[in-house]
Amino acid sequence: MVKNALVCSDNFNDGDCIFAAMSINRFFLPFLLFLVFNCSTHSALAQDLSRRQFPGTKITILLPSDFEHAGRYNGFQGDSGKVSVMISSVPTSLELNLKAFTPESVKKQGGELVQVEDVTLSGIKSKLIEIRQPMKQGEYRKFVTLLGDTGGANVISGFVPADDAKAVAAMKSMMLSVQYDAKMADNFWEGVSFTLDTKSSGFTPEKYSAGGLIFSRGEKYKKDQPMLVAASSVRKINVKDTRESCLKRLNSLPGLDSIEVKSIQPIEIDKMQGYEIEAYALDDKKDKVLIYQAMIFNGTEQYYLVVGTAAASFSEYLSLYKSIALSLKRK
Repeated sequence: MVKNALVCSDNFNDGDCIFAAMSINRFFLPFLLFLVFNCSTHSALAQDLSRRQFPGTKITILLPSDFEHAGRYNGFQGDSGKVSVMISSVPTSLELNLKAFTPESVKKQGGELVQVEDVTLSGIKSKLIEIRQPMKQGEYRKFVTLLGDTGGANVISGFVPADDAKAVAAMKSMMLSVQYDAKMADNFWEGVSFTLDTKSSGFTPEKYSAGGLIFSRGEKYKKDQPMLVAASSVRKINVKDTRESCLKRLNSLPGLDSIEVKSIQPIEIDKMQGYEIEAYALDDKKDKVLIYQAMIFNGTEQYYLVVGTAAASFSEYLSLYKSIALSLKRK
């Protein structure tokens, strides 16, 4: 079974795709923690705050009411994307991740560690880390805090321009408002722009990533288990040949070799046109795998994607994936 599900979101020509990994390598952590987003002015923060939930998590944060889901990452953005907060989950322990923020490690990422404060969030001892981050637009301030336990950690980051003291203070307050509620439903669907009927299929959402959802049937992320991915593009694309784009997307799926297309047929879903593909490939054990892909286009600037894989019972899952894809509806 495929270890990674492709949830792509950008122009096909630039190769800038976002992979929703079933397991995150610990060496990915430095990159993950220091992702840089554009920041904003104080005006975007000087508003009434409301508590928002990061999709697919049990973590909330107080944000200005005009913040929207970011799409390109699990988080929120305001003022046309100039202010952002994001969350990333890593499989390494909270203690290990807290120790990763040293002046030396931050400097290697081009930043400067300003201060580290001991904080308690939802009864969990953590730290609030403040970093000075030079960027092309000027100097920015980044706040990072973490929630988790020995089994994993959630890294919450907020970004704001360093030249606005009030905005920096407001962002710091928002970061200190982070809460964890073990009883809270994960609410995977809030972060995506579509609905999908999987109730009778046995597939349930297991992970949210970049405007898409990863579903599993049975044990979470277990190899050789059928897997389903549904996503939408989160930035404008420029598609000239939809059929060719569908084939290109199929051939970019990770973890598969020798992909062979058995059929490619036009399809209409929610009044959008595209193609569905039945294909077969070899996994890393050289076992045969079914791939079903439905890709439909809302004009030439946006697409929706449903991909299902299975290592056995090909006919059963092919029929199931087709039915699920046809149920897609835009919100």
